[in-house]
Amino acid sequence: MPLAATGAAVKALELEVRAVAGLRQAAEEAGLIDRIDPIAASWESPRAADAIRGAEALLVDPPRSGLGRFAQRLADAKEGPGALLYVSCAAESFITDLGTLAPAGWRVRSLTLVDQLPQTPHGEWVALVTR
Repeated sequence: MPLAATGAAVKALELEVRAVAGLRQAAEEAGLIDRIDPIAASWESPRAADAIRGAEALLVDPPRSGLGRFAQRLADAKEGPGALLYVSCAAESFITDLGTLAPAGWRVRSLTLVDQLPQTPHGEWVALVTR
């Protein structure tokens, strides 16, 4: 929503239907529904390919299992976003996804560990990846 508030057009792809409904309601209440397109679909669906077509950048926050086949779709894409802001709570799948993207020219430009749950071993990795 903060990105949409800057005037950017945002497509939000989310697997959980209730989360999509919540985003739609929040966007309507904030007067941003004309800038946010909430889409209920998995990364591996044809709707995902349609959603990212023409995107300049993607913000992804996948489940612990990572992006899976979607990482390969990004790697194989000749056109598409040139930047990926990747948020991950699972270092293993995060590294696997980066390993899939690297041969296609994607490079980590910045990497930050966010301690969202102090005094636990959990953290969120946030990386800016570009090609």
